[in-house]
Amino acid sequence: MDRALIDTDIFSEILKGIDRNVVTRATTYRALFRRYTISSITVVEVVKGGQPIGRADPLIAAIAIQHNLVLVTGNQEHYGRVRELGYSLKLENWR
Repeated sequence: MDRALIDTDIFSEILKGIDRNVVTRATTYRALFRRYTISSITVVEVVKGGQPIGRADPLIAAIAIQHNLVLVTGNQEHYGRVRELGYSLKLENWR
């Protein structure tokens, strides 16, 4: 498992602990890396109740690309657009 930037949707699912696949992968990730890697944008979204803040997805993608992290998200279609522009964004869905 590679180091990853966890998007807001997956992070919310980790906190809720409902989806067994997400919980299992999150537990494995935390055992390997001792903490989750989230962006400051995810912090803002969680504090605001997880409501979209408009341009968050491209900013989160940029953080993952800059730090060479896999972006863990359930919204792969949003980030697919970034890859279509030629950026080497690695995506993974823990669901």
